[in-house]
Amino acid sequence: HETLLINIKRGVGSITFNRLKQRNAFDNELIAEFQQALEQMAANDNVHMITIAANGEFFCAGGDLQWFKNARNLSEADNLADAKTLAQLLKSLN
Repeated sequence: HETLLINIKRGVGSITFNRLKQRNAFDNELIAEFQQALEQMAANDNVHMITIAANGEFFCAGGDLQWFKNARNLSEADNLADAKTLAQLLKSLN
């Protein structure tokens, strides 16, 4: 993973955001990697609890401003797909 640090120890899975320069803000890459990490941990019978943390001064600044700027050039269908991907990630946290 490029944007996350993943660890599993004694039944506890940990996911740590690691985009320090972007204050751990969400972009397509972080969203995809975070979703993948959650799915992998959910499928692992040795993981009984998941913690979510962040390196750096900020937990998460929200959406990456460059990601928002790039979205202006996407089609409506591509923007809708991005929104659905983010919504699925947030739903999986429940």
